Amino acid sequence: MKKRVLCFGDSNTWGYVAGTGERYGEDTRWTRVCQAALGDDYEILEDGLNGRTSVYDRPWSPYRKGIDSLGYSLLAQMPLDLIVIFLGMNDILQPSMRDTDEDRAKWLADYKTFVNNLRERCHPRQFVAATSPSRPTYNAPPQPSVVHASNVRFASVSAFA
Repeated sequence: MKKRVLCFGDSNTWGYVAGTGERYGEDTRWTRVCQAALGDDYEILEDGLNGRTSVYDRPWSPYRKGIDSLGYSLLAQMPLDLIVIFLGMNDILQPSMRDTDEDRAKWLADYKTFVNNLRERCHPRQFVAATSPSRPTYNAPPQPSVVHASNVRFASVSAFA
């Protein structure tokens, strides 16, 4: 039986092409690259949504609060062997978020609540949560935390094989 891996995330999981709004092809999206690398013994299930947050409402862009929509995805995709959560970029881009210790601490507490709710709901064999813990600086090179999150995600999925 194939091992089932749910990838739940934002536009990075969906495959959003910045500047055009189009979607990357299956040969480019990280979920499809992962599927190709893992082979036929795995089924990678994509649930990416542009603008999705972990725990914040976005009144100008409804239905994007991950903690509210994750349950539907879990019910639709069960049984699961691994859940990969890749959220956080849209959280730190919230207008109310500032790059302060207090805001980062609040976000981290909210994100931990999100992760704990997930664990209580479905008890996956393995669970990976990757995110970017700092606000990106525009017109600057990629932040190490973003690169690190990607490495954690791929390393963890590869280790599952």
